Amino acid sequence: MLAPIFGAFHGWNVDAATPTGVMVPLYTYPTDITWNDMINAKSRYPSVPMIAIINPSNGPGPSRDSAYDSGIQKLHNAGISVLGYVMTGWASRSSSLVKNDISTYKSWYDVNGIFFDEMSNSAGHEVYYKNLSTYAKSLGYTYTVGNPGADTLPSYIGTVDNLIIYETGGVPSLSYLAGWHSSYSKNNFSIIPYAVGGVDKTYVAGASSHAGYVYLTNDDIPNPWDSLPPYFSDLVSAVNAANGGSVVTQYTVNVKSTDLTGNPISGIWTTVKKSDGTVLKTGYTPLSFTALRGASYNVNVANEQGAVFNHWNNLNTSPSRTITVWNALTMTAAYTAVSTPVSLTVKSVGLSGGAINGLWTEIYSSSGGLLASGYTPFSYTATNGAKYTIAMADYQNYVFNHWENGSTNRARTITPTQSSSFTAYYQQ
Repeated sequence: MLAPIFGAFHGWNVDAATPTGVMVPLYTYPTDITWNDMINAKSRYPSVPMIAIINPSNGPGPSRDSAYDSGIQKLHNAGISVLGYVMTGWASRSSSLVKNDISTYKSWYDVNGIFFDEMSNSAGHEVYYKNLSTYAKSLGYTYTVGNPGADTLPSYIGTVDNLIIYETGGVPSLSYLAGWHSSYSKNNFSIIPYAVGGVDKTYVAGASSHAGYVYLTNDDIPNPWDSLPPYFSDLVSAVNAANGGSVVTQYTVNVKSTDLTGNPISGIWTTVKKSDGTVLKTGYTPLSFTALRGASYNVNVANEQGAVFNHWNNLNTSPSRTITVWNALTMTAAYTAVSTPVSLTVKSVGLSGGAINGLWTEIYSSSGGLLASGYTPFSYTATNGAKYTIAMADYQNYVFNHWENGSTNRARTITPTQSSSFTAYYQQ
């Protein structure tokens, strides 16, 4: 249960109709499930503004990390803004060092803005933060947040776009949020309490009228920001309800087909079934269908003349794939293009060109596996463009001498693109 909410309720903020968002200190690695959990929540409640604060290493870190590149892109694709973490040491850190971190984020990562941690709330440091925020904006960043983690002074309003005025265990009282802050737009303020056991929708509604961003977590010190709370979706739902938003319950699933190099292939027959086995939709790729959130579907793609299924974009090698839909999804089936087969004929002759029949012949795949064998004249149906090796044997006084192309190697590698004949010459 939540801690009791102390203090009298002082009424709604004058701009309570402005949507409140969720700002998450996402201090986990991009491959952690928390990133997908945040993306899934955004997909269900798209009208709720969301910000993820990333922290590679108390700042941008010593070197660029490609995992952050791809992770940030996924957040952006979901409609989530991203801020880069920077330390300020309560205004004791050199502004040149802070600016270096800001510009490094700009060089390495596609973030939308900067999060200034350890922000001073003492009089006299306002210009320090105003200058840093202005510098960030000069580089093209669109949003800055300062984190004193506690109440601050009205003189800090406008130094950054948003101030986190509460970062401690348990939720702040609504009377605290409705103090002097009510004289300003709620968009100036955010709260990120930790050690909160659950979501009280009434409290979230009240807090949403006084804060531009609200985040709660059950995690606790020493690092409350290394996870998402189990009630994260409920929190976003509560903020969504406070904003008067609706819930997305349906998504579009797109089924596409390509060759192994990514070139589109149209006309692959596709069958979509519900979890009870009933057919929802059939048709040729590219195919789209409407799916219910949280429902499971089976998508099966067929082989077509000239194309054989190879794998899905998640590397699943079964043409029948079951999915559970939590957001809009594109499924891509990759196909191996099969060319018209070609015929290979192997003959054997004497040095004078007279036919010699009955010499043993073997044909191997490119990986060394024996595909076929027999006596000359010997025929084999091959795949256009595939690599093969033809190997000839000696028999009694018949000794291999050369091929018709002059090669004296009895094991001959070929890549046929049309029906062809190969002649092995023997001497006695």
